[in-house]
Amino acid sequence: MTDTILRGDGHGSDKRNASKIVLGMVNNTNEAISVDISFIYSGALDKDMESAIEFIDLLPGESYKLPIPVSDFLLQSYMVSSYIMAHVLTEDDSGQREYFSKPLFYHFNRDYTEAQTYDADTLIKTFDGGYIEGDRDDPTLRLRTDAKNYREVAVSELIAESTKGNQYNASFGPTIVSEELVKTNQEQLNDEIDMSLDEVSADPLHSKATDYTVVDRICPNWKTSYQDSGIGDYYNSSGIHYRSAKYAYAIVKTASNNLVWRGYLNSSGCTPWLTLQSGWFPTKYTITITSQVRKYVGGGHYKKIHVYMANVDPNLPGCSDSSYPGIDDDCYALHTLNLSKAFYVTYGGGNINVNMNHINNCTRVSFTAGQILATVTNTVPLGTSDIYTGVPCESWKKKYPPYYNPQYSCYQSSIPAILIDSGAADWKFLVSHEFGHRSQGKATGHFYHSYKGNGENSLCKCDQVSGSTKAHCMQSSEYYSAAIKEGFAHFYATTVWNSKSNGEGEFGYYKKFLPVSGPVQNPPIAFDAAEAYTWRNNHCPKAGRGVEMDWMSFFWSWHTDNHFGGSNSKASMEDIYNVIKQTCGGWCDGDEINWNNFKQAAHDLFANEQGNQAKYDNFIYWAETHGVKD
Repeated sequence: MTDTILRGDGHGSDKRNASKIVLGMVNNTNEAISVDISFIYSGALDKDMESAIEFIDLLPGESYKLPIPVSDFLLQSYMVSSYIMAHVLTEDDSGQREYFSKPLFYHFNRDYTEAQTYDADTLIKTFDGGYIEGDRDDPTLRLRTDAKNYREVAVSELIAESTKGNQYNASFGPTIVSEELVKTNQEQLNDEIDMSLDEVSADPLHSKATDYTVVDRICPNWKTSYQDSGIGDYYNSSGIHYRSAKYAYAIVKTASNNLVWRGYLNSSGCTPWLTLQSGWFPTKYTITITSQVRKYVGGGHYKKIHVYMANVDPNLPGCSDSSYPGIDDDCYALHTLNLSKAFYVTYGGGNINVNMNHINNCTRVSFTAGQILATVTNTVPLGTSDIYTGVPCESWKKKYPPYYNPQYSCYQSSIPAILIDSGAADWKFLVSHEFGHRSQGKATGHFYHSYKGNGENSLCKCDQVSGSTKAHCMQSSEYYSAAIKEGFAHFYATTVWNSKSNGEGEFGYYKKFLPVSGPVQNPPIAFDAAEAYTWRNNHCPKAGRGVEMDWMSFFWSWHTDNHFGGSNSKASMEDIYNVIKQTCGGWCDGDEINWNNFKQAAHDLFANEQGNQAKYDNFIYWAETHGVKD
């Protein structure tokens, strides 16, 4: 819910000239919310109109100010007053909420370059019920006919529907002020925007969930399927399914190709509420979604994941070996996926679900990218992260030629891009695992790692693996840094596809696994991330070595389970990254990690700097439980 107070910028009999107004809001909840903003114009010649303005996401505690030039007003009246009122729909996990602001009254000067703004009291007492200088003969009015996304409405009916016939409390609503007031009375504006959530929540007229749909939201869905679809808490049904295109860039057009809306979909994979035409017969529109997903995270910053389709084009300049290509051969043409589908609008409003017809590696990875943004937003690097689908990992060809296979995936930091080969895009945990490498590398830097620590015991080697690299696997004995790196990426993927609500989490593994007894297991294999496997200690006990599954389980338990000190002892993702950085002396640049410097970093950070002994004790407890300490 947004904390919203709306008032005019006039005081007493003052009039204020303004070239723009400002909408102010603040999210005082503990969760991110999606906010759909529109403005209602009314008062001039009994015309009521609503115009869609913007769709944003607000993080907990984040404030937002939106300037609107008066030249953009739908109703521009000179001889008679009109008013503008914000209409805000918010959405979070608990549902939708609706808010109306207190009206801000205005009339334009004679050349329509500025508007004078004032509140309701000033309008009534000074300006003769809205008519200027008592002249009622020529109520000059201009209507912006070139404006997009507007509709005629009945304001009284909107408010009555929202409040079930009660008079809405105008002290609650998005804050609109004129530009001059923002400059001269910023402190008062901030005080009003910073009203407590308790006051807003106490108003029953504005805590009511929206239950009407006058306009429509368009909600396109990717067509997907995954080899490991049955694993994890989220989207764990097998077969082909339509999944929301959350945060994807989308374009809505009319049948005659006129633009209706374009932008990024919200966390539910929907557009803002759009005013669409309907009639006796369904009206045709088209929506296009692209393989670019982006989420606003506040402060003018975005986190974006751009998924590309790749195909080999031997005619590209610099392509030297199209039969055995790598990224440095410049043989790949990269394309953004654009999928379009027509839909029809009939009577009634609500969500219109549009299932895209096409399925390929890019649709699968694009949905995974949206899921990453939705579940682990704070770990996604700022800016743009690129994923190339259909590109084998070039580094494997050079570094491990005996094992090279055009089905390997990796995060290639030198590009930088995540490379997902053609045989891996339908493994949601594998794609998320590789993104975990991207996240960790951007947050901590890259530390030294070597996969050549395999033991003699077959239970600690990768001889059973086929169709993928044997350099490392879930059970192999590896040098400490390598086991941390891969175990962390397994853990990261587990956080993407599990709720963490009960401390349990499944990881879907994509290589063959040799159990202690019985035949080799084929993927997908579900590993319980909370299980204490202690594989290294039981099967390949050697100091300075680690096993991926042990580290995956350690990170999961350390992150989700408060064994010491209540809710303050488990580690956040930021805590984990900070310990890794501290292990490297502030930033990792080829540093080698061992148990002693890893343990010392946790002690220095938690016990010394934060004064949180319980958090350090929790770290030690889970390191011992999962057998990752030397």
